[in-house]
Amino acid sequence: WQGVRANKGIIGHGKYYYEVKLLENGLPRIGWSTEDADLILGTDSLGFGYGADHEGFGINHQQGKKMTNDIIDNFGLSLQEGDIVTSILDLDNCEMSFLKNGEMMGPAYKLPHTLCYTKGFFPAAAMKNSALDF
Repeated sequence: WQGVRANKGIIGHGKYYYEVKLLENGLPRIGWSTEDADLILGTDSLGFGYGADHEGFGINHQQGKKMTNDIIDNFGLSLQEGDIVTSILDLDNCEMSFLKNGEMMGPAYKLPHTLCYTKGFFPAAAMKNSALDF
């Protein structure tokens, strides 16, 4: 696994998003993290991801996964090469949600208010044998 995080974060109120295109199948995980989070998105309580779990079940024609604090839950649709994932951060409602190819999959995470209003959030991704275009 390799992780990446933007060097500019968002703090305060408002709604924000970014999109990525999956260039290679592999095992991608897309989402948001704080500056203090592990670069392997979803493995601690400060990173929130959607996509593949450790074994890749998120892209092997099974349900998509969401992952935070190393807890994996079914969520959304599986990913494949060519898909565009939109990652949405709603700081007004302290929620994170995702779209796959423009299809809303609903809220994935409800953030604690203490985290939502006190930490900056950064676009983040983790990949294993995968490539993304931001």
